[in-house]
Amino acid sequence: LPTKGPDFEKWKPALFAGTLVPPLLLSFGNPDIFYNALDYGGAFGVSTLFLVLPPIMVWKLRYGEENRSLSVPPMVPFGKIPLGSLWKAAGTLII
Repeated sequence: LPTKGPDFEKWKPALFAGTLVPPLLLSFGNPDIFYNALDYGGAFGVSTLFLVLPPIMVWKLRYGEENRSLSVPPMVPFGKIPLGSLWKAAGTLII
């Protein structure tokens, strides 16, 4: 499909309809379908952001390929076991 010029103008209504009609038909069948999708997407996104990523970031900072000294003492003691447990608990909560 062209992206400019009169050929694009000719295809504009079909592209608009192809973008608008399928979600419109889905919403006629189930009006709450997009709310449910946003609910699932938001729940998994926030869970990933606040539950899974922090232990991974700490692990990477402490035990990554660059062995550099930490500027502050670790707030989670005992090393790898609690970090792995946090990551596993976060994964379990998401599932």
